[in-house]
Parts: sequence; structure tokens; C-alpha cells
Amino acid sequence: MKFEELVTTRKGAIGERIVRQWMTVREMSVYQVEGARHPVDFIVIDQRNEMFFAEVKTYPRRAINADTGIDVGDFHKYAQLASIGVLWVFFVDEIEGCCYVASFEDMQREHSIEGDKVYFPLSLFHVLFTLTRNDLNEIRNASNVNRSQYDGVKRFFR
Repeated sequence: MKFEELVTTRKGAIGERIVRQWMTVREMSVYQVEGARHPVDFIVIDQRNEMFFAEVKTYPRRAINADTGIDVGDFHKYAQLASIGVLWVFFVDEIEGCCYVASFEDMQREHSIEGDKVYFPLSLFHVLFTLTRNDLNEIRNASNVNRSQYDGVKRFFR
């Protein structure tokens, strides 16, 4: 199966589109590499003409803890990027129903490693926007997340 055909790739593309639209409405210039694996999702110039890197993760928070995570390999890749510029990591979360963000600099200061994953407490992040019903439906239709594992889990951001 090609990389572009993977469920996680299709779901990730939805999250990237949602965040790109949010940035564009705020008059940010968003540059994206199309069609291949890339070290970062976007290079962005904000309204103050300041550049930053943006990485979008279309992942839900964990059910067992109020945290979210990334692969260890991505953590090391982002550390390299953050050494040359500001990196913001955006999480589009179908369970919390929102997009939240933190600087990678803050994420480096407070994290835990479990196996091949690096986890960050949700308290590091701030909510940018609530996902629309259409956005949630589109993400859930492309998702392989077992939502029943979240039964009884209280939302962190609400």
C-alpha cells in the first residue's frame, strides 16, 4: 500500500487542511510540501512577518491519561527543526473535539517516554478552535480509533 493510501495519511491530510484553513483565514502565508514525506507540514509566515514551522497531528489524546503523544523518531526530528526555528505542534483531536497547540520548546521541557512514544500533558497546550461537526465527521470517517475506549473519559478542555 502506498503512503498516501494509509488510513493515518488520509486522516492526517484532513487535519492539515483544517489547520491550514484556520491559518489562511488569519492572513498567514502557508507553504506546504505536497505528495511526499516531509520533515514538517508547513512553513508559515504570520501577520507580523515572522516565520515558524508547523506540524499537524490528527491524533486523539490518550484515554488512560490527560496527555497526547508522538513517535520518538518524530520527537528527535522536531528537536532538530526547533534548533533552527520556532516549531509549533498542532493536535487536531477527534475526542476532545478541538485543535490545540504548543510550542515544541515547551513540549521538550515536559514530556515522558514510554517505549516508542513521547507523551506530553494536555496542560501544556492551549485550544485554538473547536472542530465543526463536519470536520469531526470527516475525521471520524477516516479514523481507526476505537472510540469506546473513551467511554466515561472526561474531556480535558471542556
